[in-house]
Amino acid sequence: MSFNFSSASLETTEVILAREEITFENTSTNPYIRSEWIFGDFSPPLVISNLATSSRVRYAYPVSGAYNVTLRIYNEAGCFKETNQIVSVGRGYSILLPNVFSPNNDSINDLFRPITTGLSKITFSVYDNLGNLIYTEIAAEADLDNIQGVKINGWDGVNAPIVPYFIYTVEGLLLDGVTKVEDTGTFILLK
Repeated sequence: MSFNFSSASLETTEVILAREEITFENTSTNPYIRSEWIFGDFSPPLVISNLATSSRVRYAYPVSGAYNVTLRIYNEAGCFKETNQIVSVGRGYSILLPNVFSPNNDSINDLFRPITTGLSKITFSVYDNLGNLIYTEIAAEADLDNIQGVKINGWDGVNAPIVPYFIYTVEGLLLDGVTKVEDTGTFILLK
């Protein structure tokens, strides 16, 4: 069982762009009654009946990142086999952070933390507006099959100084284990 994928820009520049349509093709030869595509971005699986006229599906990722795409094929007894491939979109990683958070214990936006894809190690730090370190956390993903991002617990804002803004830094290591990436920015805390 196997699958391949392609896109217009992948064919010309060897890079898939964010929001670009990617064609995935099920090239499995095993007898199966249905297939299921899991695109690795928490979207619902796409189930395709074997009676469909095409073994191709199209999908687009909204942001850069590394996505673990899974194809499952099912037999008549309901048993399945699966295969996975990493699809690198854009830079192959993403680091997303809010520009404000409100640690008021309402279970909404109570922690300040990055959401990432394509990183195997992260050092996350928060500084006050004068550059004084307030919080730091290091996390590594031991299971690189879970490329949806290294889990950062995040800063809860407890004992935060009263300052006009805060600064964050994210230093990460890509899944290749060699390439380093950095991101920095500012945010405010609402109480």
